[in-house]
Amino acid sequence: MRSWARLALVVGLLIAGFWPDRVDGLMVGNVIPNPAKPGLWQEAVANLTALKAITFNEVPINAPLPKAFTDRTSLKSLALYNCGINGPIPSDIAKLTNLEQLNINVNGLLDDPKTGLTGPIPAAICNLTKLVQLSLQQNSLTGRIPDCIDRLTKLEGLTLIRNLLSGPLPSTIGGLSSIRALSLDDNFITGPLPRSLGNLSSLEYLELSNNMVDHDVPREMAQMAKIVAIRLRNNRLTGAIPSELGRIGSLAELQLGLNRISGPIPAALGGARSLGELALDHNDLDGAIPPELGNVCSGRRRFCTVDLSHNRLGGALPPAFVNVRADPPADGGEPFLGRFVIDVSHNVLSGPLPAYRGKDLATLVAHHNRFTGGFPLEYAAIASVDLSYNRLSDLTETGRLPANYSDPFALQYRISELRLAGNRFCGNFPQWLFKMPSIRALDISANSFYGALPPAAFNFAEMTELNVSHNRFSRSLPGDPFKNNSRGSLVMALDLHHNGFYGPVPASFLTGSLSLVGCLYLDLSENRLWGPLPDSFAGIGPDEVLSFGFYPKRIDFSDNFLSGRLPSSIGKLKYLEFLDMSNNDFVGSIPASYANLERLTYSNFSGNVLS
Repeated sequence: MRSWARLALVVGLLIAGFWPDRVDGLMVGNVIPNPAKPGLWQEAVANLTALKAITFNEVPINAPLPKAFTDRTSLKSLALYNCGINGPIPSDIAKLTNLEQLNINVNGLLDDPKTGLTGPIPAAICNLTKLVQLSLQQNSLTGRIPDCIDRLTKLEGLTLIRNLLSGPLPSTIGGLSSIRALSLDDNFITGPLPRSLGNLSSLEYLELSNNMVDHDVPREMAQMAKIVAIRLRNNRLTGAIPSELGRIGSLAELQLGLNRISGPIPAALGGARSLGELALDHNDLDGAIPPELGNVCSGRRRFCTVDLSHNRLGGALPPAFVNVRADPPADGGEPFLGRFVIDVSHNVLSGPLPAYRGKDLATLVAHHNRFTGGFPLEYAAIASVDLSYNRLSDLTETGRLPANYSDPFALQYRISELRLAGNRFCGNFPQWLFKMPSIRALDISANSFYGALPPAAFNFAEMTELNVSHNRFSRSLPGDPFKNNSRGSLVMALDLHHNGFYGPVPASFLTGSLSLVGCLYLDLSENRLWGPLPDSFAGIGPDEVLSFGFYPKRIDFSDNFLSGRLPSSIGKLKYLEFLDMSNNDFVGSIPASYANLERLTYSNFSGNVLS
């Protein structure tokens, strides 16, 4: 019988109390221990003298590594997953001279750094020269990686993530001639990256994120001819990005975000023909964005992300960088629909926005820069656009809509989210917004819009979020404002606060054909609304809507001139978390029904005439 063909049989024999000595594979999982016979399983395993593979999954050993596992030279695979193995790795592990796979994973608890395997990785582990896979992730191992690690010349995978390892990486790590995956995330590794990493000609995945590695990124890493992913996020790396990295034809992912890297972005990175994820965010990069980075999202890929946010990049946004486009299929079949994301937020980019002629950009995040001019209508071909907190001021129509925008089957030409908050727009509500009826989320807050907010602003067919706060709009609230919304799109956030809306709140505003059914966030504060507030809140979030998970959580009518009694129907909004009715002219007492608001964490009724 072959090694793994006996596993189900072995479990049954163990339960029956019969211990055969010819079984060479043992897999046990989700065992409930018998307190009347502690340690019996160790005796049973010791009797299985021909074992070559042991796998325990969620077996509550909750003890140091038993000798029943280490006292056998025949063993080729030892895998213990979530078994509560604790204490140091014993030196007699060196007896497992034929071991090819050693996996002792997820024994420590994330909220308790003293659980699982503890102490240093012993040098004795370097005697296991036949190891192909070594994984000790999520334990509490401390100290440095042993200098003798280069003796494991057959090792293809080394996984030590989520431990307490410290000190610099040994220069001997470059001797792991067969290594394909080196995963050391979430430790306390310090010091520079060894130049010897360039010797790892078989390495495909280098994962060192969330450590304290410092100094520069070695140019020698460009010699890793098979590398697919370099993940060095959240360290203390300094210096410039080596331009040589752009010569790695296999590199698909480069993550250097949350470091202290400085200087310009090398244009040569655009030459990494396989690169599809580039994260350089939260560094000290300066200079202009190289137009060559437009090549990063080229090719036949469907997904691509370029994150350059939170740096000091300046100059204009290169058209070639924005106009990404996937290559058409070589066989002439259906074209790829790319879902590309570009984030250049929190920089000092300036000038007008370039025209967009691409078709595969799904998300453009460019808030907190210094862009000027107007909003290019070509951007209606991008699903999500965030240009908040720039210096846009031109309300005239800029550019033209995409040629295929009116085609209901051209799904890539459909803007659904547009954010223009915190710019310098001044004037009436822009009419060109109505040329983009596919908008679902619209934020034009913190500008200087004035005049009447047209009823059509509420009537985008699929509107789910509307924010016009911190402007100077003035008019009475419409009754049944969202009557043209499709049944499948419920307005979940409506923010009209800090404007000049006046007059009473119509009951139909709350309970029209759709109106605010299921609204999560409703803010009409800091306006000039007056009169009684309709006692119609029971109509928000009826049972048939609640079944889909829409629950009003925030209601704010503060700083108006509302009068009369507080609506008792608010007490039926059992998922409400925030309620502010302060600084109005409400009279009477707080309704007893408000005691039913068990999830309420903030309420304010001050500045009224309540008794």
